[in-house]
Amino acid sequence: MTPEEREAHIRRIVDSAPLPSPEDVDRLRALLSLGARAPAERTAHTHVPASDVGAGRLTPSGGPTLDEVRSWPATVSVPKAATALGVSKSHLYELIRRGEAPVKLVPLGGRHRVITASLVRLLEGA
Repeated sequence: MTPEEREAHIRRIVDSAPLPSPEDVDRLRALLSLGARAPAERTAHTHVPASDVGAGRLTPSGGPTLDEVRSWPATVSVPKAATALGVSKSHLYELIRRGEAPVKLVPLGGRHRVITASLVRLLEGA
């Protein structure tokens, strides 16, 4: 498969991906509530206020803006998607392992790629 055919195939998958369910949105909100926990329990990632998402700032620590995420390729790595969500890559991998990922995935053997369109829709709805 040529790179162009691969990209077209992934675009077809992205275009047919449904919007995240309300349960997925609730899971993301729960993930983003890390900032509400006691300081000793916090990870390096903190809560992302809704006002930051609305203003195009996705993470308080210089993470990608919504416009930047929209310009990403059709699929991105799990660590890159985790930065947009404001969570650690290990946490997102754990959600994937449990079948609770709030984004759509393309399984490639033992690896996963995150469909950027589902990531954008999730962040727009947050």
